[in-house]
Amino acid sequence: MSDDLPPGFQLSAPAGAAAPDPGALPPGFVVAPSTSAPSPIGQEQPSALERVGHGADRSLQGIHQAFLELKNYVAPSDRNAKDLKDYTDNLNDEEALYQKGRGANAGIDWMSMAGNAGITAPLMLIPGAGAASVGGRIAAGAGLGAADAAAQPTASGAIGDRTKNTLVGALTGAIANPVAGAATDKLVSALSGIPGRISGAMANMGGENSIERVISEVPDIANLAPEARDQLIAEARTQIDKTGQLDAQGLARKANLIANGLTPTTSMVTRDPTQWTIERNLQKLAQSPDHGLSATGQALTGVYQGNDKALIAKASEIAAPYGAATQEARGMTVMSSLDDLAKASQKDVSSVYNAVREARGADLASDGRNLASTLKDLADSPAADPITQAATRRLKSLGMLDADGNLTNETMTVSQLEGLRQHINAQPNGFGKSQVIKAIDQDAIGGLGEDVFKGARAGAAERFQMLGNPATQKALNNFGELSQGKAAQGFMQSQILSAPEQDVQSLLGTLSHIPDEGARSNAMNAIRGGLMEHLQDAAIKDNGQFSGVALQKAMDKIGPNKLAMILGPDAHGKLQSLARASIDATYEPAYSAVNHSNTTPTMLSLVQKIRALPIPEGLSLPEGTEAAAARMGYSGQLANALKAKVPPPPAALSPAMQARLSRLLYAGAAPAAAAGVNQLRNPSSQ
Repeated sequence: MSDDLPPGFQLSAPAGAAAPDPGALPPGFVVAPSTSAPSPIGQEQPSALERVGHGADRSLQGIHQAFLELKNYVAPSDRNAKDLKDYTDNLNDEEALYQKGRGANAGIDWMSMAGNAGITAPLMLIPGAGAASVGGRIAAGAGLGAADAAAQPTASGAIGDRTKNTLVGALTGAIANPVAGAATDKLVSALSGIPGRISGAMANMGGENSIERVISEVPDIANLAPEARDQLIAEARTQIDKTGQLDAQGLARKANLIANGLTPTTSMVTRDPTQWTIERNLQKLAQSPDHGLSATGQALTGVYQGNDKALIAKASEIAAPYGAATQEARGMTVMSSLDDLAKASQKDVSSVYNAVREARGADLASDGRNLASTLKDLADSPAADPITQAATRRLKSLGMLDADGNLTNETMTVSQLEGLRQHINAQPNGFGKSQVIKAIDQDAIGGLGEDVFKGARAGAAERFQMLGNPATQKALNNFGELSQGKAAQGFMQSQILSAPEQDVQSLLGTLSHIPDEGARSNAMNAIRGGLMEHLQDAAIKDNGQFSGVALQKAMDKIGPNKLAMILGPDAHGKLQSLARASIDATYEPAYSAVNHSNTTPTMLSLVQKIRALPIPEGLSLPEGTEAAAARMGYSGQLANALKAKVPPPPAALSPAMQARLSRLLYAGAAPAAAAGVNQLRNPSSQ
């Protein structure tokens, strides 16, 4: 027998059996009683598959235990209490054996957690469970975490302990689910960007990532200072690398904001209503008594205040070349310039009549045929009645017309013609005035019988045509009325800002004929300065804020053609750039929730709602939890806002496909987190 058994081994006999003769045993062997019970199950290290199965099985066992608890609670009896106790004791024994098999200090049982979470994860298929919003994910996480925790066995088998587990699971899921959702969203975004990366690589191979392409699609970048230009070009080329495409609109907005001296934020660049809401609600934290929270709001407040100052400075820069003056002084400058031009024109006309007088004497005969014919042509136009009646009365007093308005044989001298001309010129502006004066000049010069004064006559006619437009005559009349105590302050509003485009064009055309360059420049600058002051008054509020929408409305009311006509292409281009930048920086995009439902910043509101859950005593969140959590979230939101990055064009995957993939990836986040917390709270797993 010694040849059959290794040294040190002993034989054992069944209990109650006669022991063999020790002398017949090999050296080192003894007789010992033996048990027929098998080795305890679970003493060996469980495999990964067994651990997954253990986690799934525990959830099913917990559900059965919960049923027994409810049964004993609804119909208490010795039998129901014994069934619950026996089942609970059996679960505790099995769990103790399982943990013993894992060994001491085994740590968190990740495989068991996976099996445990897998039982609850299909609940993510319920409509709404995969919500994309933070609030939706908090609600879904709370529900899933509660369901998973409620399905876990308890060592006591008491409903109170299961209720406590359920509440802890709800809180854990509410916290874990949004975090997991955000993480999986980023992962999905990265995965969906792979096709774009391929397109970007192909674009690089084709030379489509060149600086020339960026500048050609976003010309605004070329106008930036070198450092800003290089940074934006690099950002544009990164877009092409990631997607093969370029967000020209977003890059142009950012370039224009920078060109006007503004600090852009992400919402200004993207014009995304959700991001705009986040940033504006973050800024409201400036009034928070918590220093950590108020610092976030103050940072954005500083950006907004700085941008207001930059917009005001840019508007002042555009207006600076036109000088500073009151609107009344500007109107006076323009009207006096026109009056000077009118006086010079009258001198030219008088020089023609003097030349005629010197050539033919004061008794030059004029039968007034041109004038009579013109009056006859205007007779059917009621609008010309004031002029034609004034001319007719004077001609009758001179004997040139009879009582019926027919020509007589009387003639007029040069002096009489000149007096008639001055009389008509002094009449209020109206239809037919220019035709009557032109006919008088024709009679004066044509009466010579030869056209030796053709050049002088043409010059006088041209000058009168220049001054004869209604807009110029209105300005001259207003200037003449100043001696009656009227002010010049209404000139800008009535004859520039509110005047028809055609009248403004006529007035500017008249000013362009002022022979002295300095006087001509002063008159034009007076109009331009008055225009810019009007726009600044409309855009700048009393509290120092700059309203982009108010500026744009004022510009639209004047009209783009009038603005370009008055300011010229360079200044008009700068004004348009300023208007675009101010809209992007100050005007909320459509569908943003600013000043509506989100008056309390979202993250702080959600944390406060979690705190309001009926958490059992001893498990309540510590004081200041909501502020600490909010600080962490808000600091990230602030950093994202100040990056002002232009996002690349949409990824190849559709939003619906991205949502499905994201939902699949984070389906088990809430139950896994709840299972982990339960595992940490279970003494048998430590």
